[in-house]
Amino acid sequence: MNKNILTFTPTNKIDYALFSMSRTIGDGDYEEHRHSSVEVMLVLGGRAGHVVNGVELDAQAGDVFVIHPNMSHALRDRRGFDEIKVGCMPGAFAALAPELTHARGFNALFVPPGEGSKDLPWLRLGEEDFAQARRIALAMLDEYDQKRFGWQAAARAQFCLLLAALARASIRKGEAFDPALSLLNGTISYMEANFARSMTLTELARKAGMSKSQFVRVFHRSCGTSPVDYLIGLRLDHACRLMLSGDKSMAEIAYECGFDDSNYFSRQFKRRLGVSPREYRQGLS
Repeated sequence: MNKNILTFTPTNKIDYALFSMSRTIGDGDYEEHRHSSVEVMLVLGGRAGHVVNGVELDAQAGDVFVIHPNMSHALRDRRGFDEIKVGCMPGAFAALAPELTHARGFNALFVPPGEGSKDLPWLRLGEEDFAQARRIALAMLDEYDQKRFGWQAAARAQFCLLLAALARASIRKGEAFDPALSLLNGTISYMEANFARSMTLTELARKAGMSKSQFVRVFHRSCGTSPVDYLIGLRLDHACRLMLSGDKSMAEIAYECGFDDSNYFSRQFKRRLGVSPREYRQGLS
């Protein structure tokens, strides 16, 4: 690992899923670094060069970035750059709003890109979507700053509202640019209802009425990930819920979620969430 890349671990917990929240307005640079948590960044104003995994993007008002633990980022030449950042644990989206994690368009932002992937978790909001996201984020920040009675519950609720708003915006953007999305609806619903059973790409492509290569291509264009990674994401979301609500062994959880090999389950869990299943469970206590 590059010695100039720092790792930050937030310590100011809101609850078991949310760590911290801040708003900064400024100029200059932020050096390249990584987080052990997930950082959701909403840009309210100004400009900056946002370098994510070595790719520089022109960050401006209305941009949303989700920086996962397997990613590095830096800000260059900030000019009046106004941002709100929320730090949360890997798996917070599945823990707080599990139904949202199955929405098409959601994965492009909230599922970590695979190793070597060129896809970046980035969304530029339209005017109305930006106004709504800004309003929700500022309300959440007010709860966090003032810490009135019940502020944790209020901040958690606002965070879920923000996730829902961003998921809807991402879905609308996908529908606007990809008319083939409608062909996938039934197949994706089938995957979401039957994620624990074995299924092949050939079977899924047949359900969508496409060839296997066309299905993989359209699926990735519409959902921001491959059918296999989408299915793994569904299984890992369910694993997170099982760890929140019970005391089953890791082997039992792996099997119930559709993983025949508990070691493969552990590898996929850490690859996607940045921590092992046992570390994730320990963080909930």
